[in-house]
Amino acid sequence: MNLQEEINTLLKEDVSSVQAFERSAFDQLAAPYENNIVLFGAGGLGKRTLGGLRKVGIEPIAFTDNNPSSWGTMIDHVPVIEPGEAVRRYGKNSTFVLTILNDIIGHPRAAISRQLKAMGSVNLVSFAFLYWKYPQIFLPYYSLDLPHKLTLQRDQILAASNLWFDEESEKEYLSQLKWRFLFNLDGMDQPKETFTHFPTNIFEFDRDLIFVDCGAFDGDTISKFLAQQGSSFGKILALEPDQANYQKLQAYVRSLPKSISAKIHTYPQAVAGHRGKVFFDAQGSVNSAISETGKFEVECIPLDEILVDHAPTLIKMDIEGAEPDALDGMRNFAKAELPILEISVYHQYDHLWTLPLKIRDLSNRYRLFLRAHRTGGFDLVCYAVPDHRLHPGLKK
Repeated sequence: MNLQEEINTLLKEDVSSVQAFERSAFDQLAAPYENNIVLFGAGGLGKRTLGGLRKVGIEPIAFTDNNPSSWGTMIDHVPVIEPGEAVRRYGKNSTFVLTILNDIIGHPRAAISRQLKAMGSVNLVSFAFLYWKYPQIFLPYYSLDLPHKLTLQRDQILAASNLWFDEESEKEYLSQLKWRFLFNLDGMDQPKETFTHFPTNIFEFDRDLIFVDCGAFDGDTISKFLAQQGSSFGKILALEPDQANYQKLQAYVRSLPKSISAKIHTYPQAVAGHRGKVFFDAQGSVNSAISETGKFEVECIPLDEILVDHAPTLIKMDIEGAEPDALDGMRNFAKAELPILEISVYHQYDHLWTLPLKIRDLSNRYRLFLRAHRTGGFDLVCYAVPDHRLHPGLKK
């Protein structure tokens, strides 16, 4: 089957059938102990799940975790016990909900299932099915949302499937759709290249390259850029609206040799589709983001204004879900200059198809690639490259 046929097969169920599955999946998998829950994973996702369960009147029995330093501790009055003890105490009369999902190990359901099975009889269920049961509490969560929403957007998903330039992108697109629709990680390959934003086999770099880093954080991406380019670049424009992060960014730039730091210009602003101010959730971390519930106001500016006096060849956006608005704010420059675009498409479930479609609307002269640089749906990047910037091995 070709890509469109596979997508139609994946999304063939009607909306009401998918919704019925969403509502019932967790109870079917967890029965008869859908309310007797042990959380496997005492990190951020486990704590988030604990808070959500309490909102629906469910008090987890315990946490368990493979990190020995957590054993014997308490998390918000819930004990953390080692896995073997958790199985002995609760394996026969509870459901273990796996609350692990990160960009290093993904969602290790198969490995944890084997581990627990060796210890005794345990019913292990992914957190995703619990989140589907209580979407008003838990969703959206990064690229995870209710599966029926994909069915509703089938036409857009199919339209975006025609945009990918190579077979690797098409394969990645399908596996990412399966992740969102089935919570299926088994079809996902391990990332081939973890050097995010600077793949060496998609486009060419030149000595005068001007790089715009939207969401510069503390300079982590710039550090990777310099590791690859050294001093062979024209200029870097780095935008970071979180004040704590911006101070770290400035300190990093000052630490560089003068010959390099002199070519890096920093801006304490957010990129957006308009000039003004936006509410901002400033956490001093990579998770800082524009948010209606943010407690701070920061200045925002469209790239069309910033780039009036510059001619960047490469623009990266990793801005925690604000990418659509930021793309709108660079429409004029993109149409006129065709810079290479590196756009994160994993912060919201539908960015996988809506952002490539938005890039197509900027210009039909872009060739689009999809690459995953981490596991679990994280660091998924859409690369848009004009023909004259393609790697020689890709030119047709």
